[in-house]
Amino acid sequence: TFGTTYFSVPILGVQGALWLAAGLISLGALLASSLGRQHQAAALVLGASLVGGVDGEGSAELLAIGESPYQQVRVVERGEGWRALEVNEQRGSFQSVWSPEPGLLGSGYYYDLFALAPAWSGPEGAWRVLVLGLGAGTSVRVLEGTLPEGVTLQSCGVELDPMVVKLSREHMGLSAERPDRRALGGWDARVALGALAGAGERWDHLIVDVYANQVEIPAHLVTSDFFMTAISALSEGGWLQVNVGGAGSDDPLVRAVGATMADAFGQPTLALEVPFSRNVILTQRLGDSLTDPADEEFSDLPPELASLARRVSLPGTWAWIQAEDGVILRDQAAPVESLQRRSLALLGAER
Repeated sequence: TFGTTYFSVPILGVQGALWLAAGLISLGALLASSLGRQHQAAALVLGASLVGGVDGEGSAELLAIGESPYQQVRVVERGEGWRALEVNEQRGSFQSVWSPEPGLLGSGYYYDLFALAPAWSGPEGAWRVLVLGLGAGTSVRVLEGTLPEGVTLQSCGVELDPMVVKLSREHMGLSAERPDRRALGGWDARVALGALAGAGERWDHLIVDVYANQVEIPAHLVTSDFFMTAISALSEGGWLQVNVGGAGSDDPLVRAVGATMADAFGQPTLALEVPFSRNVILTQRLGDSLTDPADEEFSDLPPELASLARRVSLPGTWAWIQAEDGVILRDQAAPVESLQRRSLALLGAER
């Protein structure tokens, strides 16, 4: 302000002042370009892995496209009838996927690990799941195809972008609104969680799979205050699973979120690295201890799920995260952005 008023305009004139400002901006861009390219490359790698990988099998058929206040949303059809929900410019990677048959999706898809919680519980009657970050309902569809016979699924999904819910219902098999299949479009996940918990609703399984701009976890959804609200929404013995992207269980962001969960639940958090991806599923249970992946009980499951459990229990693919192993994230201090930058730097170094 003072430089423009007392120096650039009086001496250089308006046109000269604009050229000076443009020059300074360009100089800053040049100085930042090298670092920017490094972080962009790492972000693309992480983004592709977080949402299921990059499709190298050629182009996909565009089925629908829409613009929301948050992003551009597209539904595309890939090979063998599979469909994907894409957002913004990240063509080739996806936020949600739909397969012709419900159930496990296969190697590289982190959604499959959400099926382990009910399998370990051995539920009877109904399994009540709340999904924060519903997308097109991929995790719900995985659970539909893997729950034990005779167990019914009751789900509620929270999605910030109503456009995602609309296109998913039209093209990706997301169930229409009914008592056992609810989708809350246009809701912030934490606000919805607080409202549901305040109304007395309790859940056997809470899945947190919320991202902005492909790779950024909103800070208010990984703090100790948030996890205390999550605890109040869980039934006794209920499960909390959080999808975090990073360079394994030693990633600083993974460590921080895992440590915060451990602090809230009063026991170590189990970190399971998803094979062939850069996703880590952090798992906790209310009022009950977690089975150690080294124990035979961990994979004592039906065949398909047993195979999945064995893959994520190999040495070096899992870890226990204690409360003292990372930064405890709180509403008053949650340095998620700086932790995310460190995570991206690690991914860039690996690449």
